[in-house]
Amino acid sequence: MTQNIDELFDEAVEEQIVDIDVSDEAFDRDLTAYRTLRDERDDLKKQLTVNNEALEAVEARILYIANARGITQIRKEGVGLISVVPDPYPKVLNVEALIEWLDDNGHGGIAKRTVNFNTLRAWVKEQKENSNELPPPTVLEDKAGQTLRLKRA
Repeated sequence: MTQNIDELFDEAVEEQIVDIDVSDEAFDRDLTAYRTLRDERDDLKKQLTVNNEALEAVEARILYIANARGITQIRKEGVGLISVVPDPYPKVLNVEALIEWLDDNGHGGIAKRTVNFNTLRAWVKEQKENSNELPPPTVLEDKAGQTLRLKRA
């Protein structure tokens, strides 16, 4: 029998809960660890942003120089083979018209009909706050969850 990811997660959580130290000292340590780990994650996100900006700038300079010199590939010792390859970046101006065109021309399979998770989440929260009806459970599963919010002191 194959378990889905939710079942595996639930089992892992249950196994961890059995061994959780619920003393005041352990709770205090976890609160402190939570703050420390959140701060470290925030610092890493900032570092990643800086790194990505620097990487984009280097890529832009390399592309500029490669195009100016007519280079499509270059091998450098200690770096490897770098190739300039086409990378189309289409901009959709009319989603409905594009989906219709793709459907009419046999490419409808690439047009995903999706709902943005964060938008759906906000809508469900709003519906519940206003005691409005949600789609039936066969259409939308509403799993109750909790999260922590941190206001830095």
